[in-house]
Amino acid sequence: AHLAEADASRARRMCCGLCETRWQYPRTKCPFCEADAQKLSIVAVEGEGGLRIDYCPSCRGYLKTYAGKGDEALLLSDWSSLHLDLVALDRG
Repeated sequence: AHLAEADASRARRMCCGLCETRWQYPRTKCPFCEADAQKLSIVAVEGEGGLRIDYCPSCRGYLKTYAGKGDEALLLSDWSSLHLDLVALDRG
């Protein structure tokens, strides 16, 4: 997921790492179970400027989320942040 820095509301955009399609998605809604309790949790890792994990306490699904301009290479960003997947798995 991507939080657009240029947008005053910091809109959340989902991104496909394969075809690079992007679409807007509600910031507080889980894309897995579609719960909209406005209680998505965030795990920020020290030293990871702009990268974090957004996870849903209801279904335990998670997304790696970054704040940026939106022109970053998604597949490269995904591979270079595999350690965030390990943090998410560690936390269940």
